[in-house]
Amino acid sequence: MVGFPFSIINYQFLILNSTVLNFSIKLQLSQIVTNHLTKNPIFLKVYLMKKLLMHVCCAPCLVAPYYKLKDDFEITAFWYNPNIHPTLEYIYRRDCTREFIKAENINYIEINEYGLLEFLEKTLSTLSERCAYCYYKRLEVTAMTAKQNGYDYFSTTLLYSKYQKHQMIVEIANEIAAEYDIPFFYQDLRELWKEGIKLSKEKHMYRQQYCGCIFSEMERYNILHIISYKTLDKKW
Repeated sequence: MVGFPFSIINYQFLILNSTVLNFSIKLQLSQIVTNHLTKNPIFLKVYLMKKLLMHVCCAPCLVAPYYKLKDDFEITAFWYNPNIHPTLEYIYRRDCTREFIKAENINYIEINEYGLLEFLEKTLSTLSERCAYCYYKRLEVTAMTAKQNGYDYFSTTLLYSKYQKHQMIVEIANEIAAEYDIPFFYQDLRELWKEGIKLSKEKHMYRQQYCGCIFSEMERYNILHIISYKTLDKKW
């Protein structure tokens, strides 16, 4: 869908910046391209689409938001999640994301960085603030990448999960948007929660059982252990 219309845009750029063609011919050729776009609504829509760099925390959180937004934005999925531990969990989520990206032919940027040691260094002394650090780290790199590569907006699939600290994410993202002078696209994607679960199960995606870091893993499975223990105790 993107390839052909954007080749037209590239032609227009080359025409206007040519050092061989004279000014009159440049204008004529540029007008031909413009007329072609305006007479073809689909091409014109793609031409006018804003570019959105969407940080992806995992494929199950991407699937419903992607289908919701893909007709309004030229979306590039962005993988940067040094907060996901341990190593095998990181690989499962990354590879599941890659599979969905490939299946849907989505533009994709990946920073493949497993950041356990740095995450521990930054959070061990202030565990209660680890989520703020985690959000800030990932969204800052997303905004920087968006700014450096000419995107119109940045956003994140973290806005989809009803288990994330939604308001904190929005506040941090707006702070980063102001700092790096690039707009943060906000939409409350939690309304897509059930649809995302349905789609991810239909596509047989790997569905993780905890947020990402080893502390969230500990909280998740310690709670399960306590529940199991109490259940076992009642039986006896």
